Amino acid sequence: MLGHALWRAGSRSWSGALPLLTGHKVPEGGGAFKPRTDPDSFQGLGGEAGLRYLREAADTYGMKVVSEVMSEEQIPLAEELIDVLQIGSRNCQNFSLLRKVGAVGGKPVLLKRGGFGMTVDEFLKASRYIEKEGGNTEIILVERGIRTFEQSTRFTLDISAVPVIKERCSYPVVVDPSHPAGQRRYVEPPLALAGVAAGADGSWWRSTLIPIGR
Repeated sequence: MLGHALWRAGSRSWSGALPLLTGHKVPEGGGAFKPRTDPDSFQGLGGEAGLRYLREAADTYGMKVVSEVMSEEQIPLAEELIDVLQIGSRNCQNFSLLRKVGAVGGKPVLLKRGGFGMTVDEFLKASRYIEKEGGNTEIILVERGIRTFEQSTRFTLDISAVPVIKERCSYPVVVDPSHPAGQRRYVEPPLALAGVAAGADGSWWRSTLIPIGR
């Protein structure tokens, strides 16, 4: 089973064109937009320039672009430049946005589970907003951890959600172990393999060109 899973690594967001175009073949993971809890933290390149950097890099290396769409106003440009539209955890219940991305034809949507108390049932209902509006069934669901009372990691990776979701819908399920772990020593092999062993169709790791932490 482990040999048939999709393994993927990429940056959370990119800070410029240079790392994208100097041989680092992970542009598909670097979003142009990165919403942060702290308003003073880097929020991604944003705008048309950021998306065009990603598009250029992806075309150079024969790859696909996955980038977050944060508002309805960004959809026309995203439709032109992005291959897979990502809805982040903070927008997982932005039903107006979910309807709009669902109406975009021919574009898969990657939906990340809300990490601040969203149940599996609520997660699945959010995915239905994407499907219902335009009949888009090209949906990828991402389990990226939920907030609990545990403080030893950033979030708690809900491994048990994987078989439950797989039982209740036909969409592929991907586990993001790096987001909840917060430290690379917990990502691979422990959490990455645990997610795939639970039945996930893939494992999505956040990586950086300059490793930080253990």
